[in-house]
Order: sequence, then structure tokens, then C-alpha cells
Amino acid sequence: MVNRLTKFVAKLNRKDRERLENAFEAIRKDWQNAGDVKPLKGRKNIFRLRSGKFRIVFEAKYGKISILYAGKRNDTFYR
Repeated sequence: MVNRLTKFVAKLNRKDRERLENAFEAIRKDWQNAGDVKPLKGRKNIFRLRSGKFRIVFEAKYGKISILYAGKRNDTFYR
């Protein structure tokens, strides 16, 4: 079964797909120094990474990284 994140990335053009894949790799290697990472207000251990027009929301807990959502920045992205 293909999840929502995989479908989203597959629909992107090559340039945007490479940008997101590089961001995923940066999060995996060292999320604290991956770029523009900020904690989400009101959420514990949940952060967002800004990569151009895309945002990646992930959870960093007990040394484990889980990508929760990735998408283009718009008015409803953080809901």
C-alpha cells in the first residue's frame, strides 16, 4: 500500500522531487542542522523544515525521526 507522502512526492516534477528527497536525507542525517528547522507552537517534539516552497513536518522523539507530512506551503498546511 502506498502512503500519502509517497504519492505526493511521485507527482512532483524532477527538480521538486530532488529538493524534497535531499531535505528528507538532511533530516535523516542530522535534523537539528538540516536547514530552516523550527518547532511547531503548541506541539511537543514536532518540527517543520522549510525547503523552498515546501514544508516538511516531522517528529523527533527518542532519537527516532518520523516524517508526518510534506507539502506545498499554503493557508491550510499547518492545520
